[in-house]
Amino acid sequence: ASAPTENVVITGNVIKDSGGDGIEWNRGDYDKNIVITSNVIENTSSTISNAGFAIGVACNGAASLADPNIPAESNKIIIANNVINTCFQGVHVETSTSDVIISNNIIANATEDSGGDGTADSAGIVVYASANVNVSNNLIRDSHGGLDIRAGVYQNQYVGNSYNCTVSDNQFFDCGQSFINLGVSVDSSDNYSQRTTSFVVDNLWNNSILRIQGVSNFKLAGNLIYPALGETGLTLAFTNSLGNPTASIPKNAI
Repeated sequence: ASAPTENVVITGNVIKDSGGDGIEWNRGDYDKNIVITSNVIENTSSTISNAGFAIGVACNGAASLADPNIPAESNKIIIANNVINTCFQGVHVETSTSDVIISNNIIANATEDSGGDGTADSAGIVVYASANVNVSNNLIRDSHGGLDIRAGVYQNQYVGNSYNCTVSDNQFFDCGQSFINLGVSVDSSDNYSQRTTSFVVDNLWNNSILRIQGVSNFKLAGNLIYPALGETGLTLAFTNSLGNPTASIPKNAI
């Protein structure tokens, strides 16, 4: 965090039997152009609270805790073409990391058994309080959760939900629930260019389910959802940022 790092490529490594995280890029507040690609990471498990991530990236934190959704920098992080097996979380991005591509990763067996006690949830891909994140063409299987996008905590203070996220062409097999929170609010002005826009399109959930929560402008289209017998395939739960039901839809919500 003391000196910005730029233009780093981490590629072609094999990391096995890690007792914490596989690759952890931590507190890179103003770091830019980080590429983590084509690594093999197996058996990342930990007894430490909120650890056991195969690949973890935590960059900016909030530019302003009064408006925590605004990131301080455009980090430009690419996490692509990695093969991950047995972990608590496959890919973890948090604290207002901005401009992230998570693409073409194969993730299997992301389960609670590989993580210590804590507040985080086990899933293949997790995005907490980050901006402009593209999650596409990933394969996730045999995991407690598929994709988890929601709010978080930075320096013991609440940080708002992720926004401007695109979730497309991913496949989830036997992954329990994917939880996607598409923003904390909707701009109430008539300036359309200021509105949050998120997309969840053309994904496959097989023996898996999807929950969309939060109020924002988003498009949900072309998804195939095949839940286990007796489960609800798609749940739409419109709430405010703290999870409480809203009295009404805000002005200009779409």
